[in-house]
Amino acid sequence: MKPPISFGIKTVIIIGVSVGLALAFNAARPDRLPLIYDPQIAAQVAIERGEISLADAITLFQSGQAVFVDAREAEEYALGHIEGALALDPLSFGQDFPALRERMEGMTVVTYCDGEHCELSHELAEQLKSMGLQDVRVLKNGWSLWRDQGLPTATGSQAAPQEAPLETAVEELEADEATANASTPAAPEAMEPTPAIEPILPELPENTPEEAERNGTIDPGQMSLPLELAPPDQPSPDPTTSQPSEPQPVPLEPTPDDLTPAEPTPLESEPQETPEPQLQDANPPVSETQGEQS
Repeated sequence: MKPPISFGIKTVIIIGVSVGLALAFNAARPDRLPLIYDPQIAAQVAIERGEISLADAITLFQSGQAVFVDAREAEEYALGHIEGALALDPLSFGQDFPALRERMEGMTVVTYCDGEHCELSHELAEQLKSMGLQDVRVLKNGWSLWRDQGLPTATGSQAAPQEAPLETAVEELEADEATANASTPAAPEAMEPTPAIEPILPELPENTPEEAERNGTIDPGQMSLPLELAPPDQPSPDPTTSQPSEPQPVPLEPTPDDLTPAEPTPLESEPQETPEPQLQDANPPVSETQGEQS
């Protein structure tokens, strides 16, 4: 029968296994921690992870060139946060980021959370970089360091972003249109259309047909044609008796049947008149000379 293992030996075995697992896990991490603290190595690791010191964070805060973003939950943010910081939980990043993006663009963004081993600030920094923000820093254990140094803090929930009033939006739109019109060259002024001028014709007295025939005037219902415009082969129209000419028939084009020569028809012989026979007188007249001779 083997003697039982004492409690001390069990404790040593458990500690040894735990240390071995911790070393193996640390060696597998890309940002593994140094086993022996070295200030230079620690600073290099912090730079690679985008971390900044408290002194650098204070300088950015005082210059007004940075936006601090709290990565903790909304309840913790309401209890206390860096003055002017925005609340953006990585778990609700997709829902809350669009409303805050405009305030972060073009600025240095500093994320922070609470505790030496809090990774929320690093997760938030990676999400911001994936959205196109370039200058993103991390203040490790930011809230505790900031509060312990007596730096400016505030309490309360983050106010929801307010939309601009309608009047302000209209004024901004008009200002944008004015700027666009000023930058666009003015088009030449269009000429105003000239009003149409109606001819004024003299009023002529109307004549009856009898008066027109007697006075030789033109009836208002008739048409006048100057002599020089009349065709040469036609007589000048009489104003008093002229009537609209009938339309002349349009000659039709010959068809193939019309072009076929017609068969000649036999000529009918006309009866010829026979001369009547002349009867000679049996007793011809005797001339005067013949009577005298007899």
